[in-house]
Amino acid sequence: DLVRWGPLSPYELQNRFAFMVSKRQAEDFRARLAAGEKIVLSARVDAKMVPATYDVVVATIPGTDPASGEVVLTAHLCHQSAGANDNASGVATLLAVASRVSASRPAHSVVFAALDAAESGLNGARAFLADPPVPREAIVMNVNLDMVGRDAKNVLFASGTFHYPFLKAYLKDVARPPVVLRLGHDAPNVKGEDDWTRDSDHYPFHQAGIPFIYFGVEDEAQHHKATD
Repeated sequence: DLVRWGPLSPYELQNRFAFMVSKRQAEDFRARLAAGEKIVLSARVDAKMVPATYDVVVATIPGTDPASGEVVLTAHLCHQSAGANDNASGVATLLAVASRVSASRPAHSVVFAALDAAESGLNGARAFLADPPVPREAIVMNVNLDMVGRDAKNVLFASGTFHYPFLKAYLKDVARPPVVLRLGHDAPNVKGEDDWTRDSDHYPFHQAGIPFIYFGVEDEAQHHKATD
């Protein structure tokens, strides 16, 4: 019945603490609720703030037109259940893009940020935005890479255009076979789709009003398992 706990965030003015139950407990509660039983849970939470640091690895490749602004490319390098897809695939892609960009510089400068503490409240991204290596107003968008390594149907999602429709034009015809690029997982109440808006390191950028595109695949059988 061991479960992880939710930390308090130093970047939130109003913190709310939540606790989780194990899968076994959850299944037991569901069965009892389905049978009509009323269940009341109570808990006492003792919490405090303690000093901490986050490891955020950052590098910048200047663009050919500094006035164009900065694009921040992110991938989280940590995970409590570290795996190949989640998220070594994102970090590997970040490094591959850095190699490509260094050989052929675009107009925009590109900031590469390998982030820590994604699973404990996206605090690596929040730490980056609290003290960015470039002026925050110069950041024109965030491209986030989280689980881009494999999908049984070779479908990769680009999430974010529901919030920022102008980005659709930049995603047209960018995928190469066998990869199929689809837009989605960014709108509420879409049948058969989870909303990923809050699910990864792009969310603090979105909260700051910075447009984002999040590339990722849907969960698969090895997600959060040692077999990933």
